[in-house]
Amino acid sequence: MKLFGRRRRLDESGFDKSVKHWQFATGSCADATEFDSVLGDFEGKITTQLSRSIYKGVTEAMTNSAHHAYEDSRNDGTGIVDEKRWWMFSQEMDGELYVVFCDLGIGIPRSLSRDVNVSAGWRPALAAFMDRFKAHQRQPTLIKAAIEIGRTRTNKPNRGLGLPQIVETVDKSGKGRVIIHSNAGAYFRSPGGKANEILIQYNQSIMGTLIQWSVPIETSDGSHGEKSEH
Repeated sequence: MKLFGRRRRLDESGFDKSVKHWQFATGSCADATEFDSVLGDFEGKITTQLSRSIYKGVTEAMTNSAHHAYEDSRNDGTGIVDEKRWWMFSQEMDGELYVVFCDLGIGIPRSLSRDVNVSAGWRPALAAFMDRFKAHQRQPTLIKAAIEIGRTRTNKPNRGLGLPQIVETVDKSGKGRVIIHSNAGAYFRSPGGKANEILIQYNQSIMGTLIQWSVPIETSDGSHGEKSEH
């Protein structure tokens, strides 16, 4: 609050319902306990399979933040390099679970284009993938590449699975969506596969990555959760 010149907490009762019920966590390493602090309340409200998919997506995002997001300067004069911090938010509203993950690193497009610790065939594979899309959509296309072929970048079986897992979760849920903003690109995906994806190239970079996804609250008996009465 000091950043806004305020010394007292604002009265949360006056906040809009779209912002007042967010759960929040932040860290600087891949700490699975933070998953429980933000998403533990939804245990029993979503199926075990969906919970596992979200867990894999979130923990991989944490790992990416710790290992790749801050591997170079952001080139914005802030000097953010060493902290490797990420932020995560979640809330339930109107029968859906919303999860947001953010870091202030170099972004997916820059990270994917780096030649550090990559497998032998990665550069040709990435070049061939990029040639299939319009040059003026380079940034969102690199995000799409991270989803579809990113796991081949290092050839490590336990890496590169986070973004595909998040997208797969939305596809399997039959409802919801995923939006990935990174640097000057954005990737939108709703259930239905690649036919329901949108790539957007922006004029300016957000200097980091923001992943947003939503899935329906579905109880273990297969019924959808009731709408929130917050």
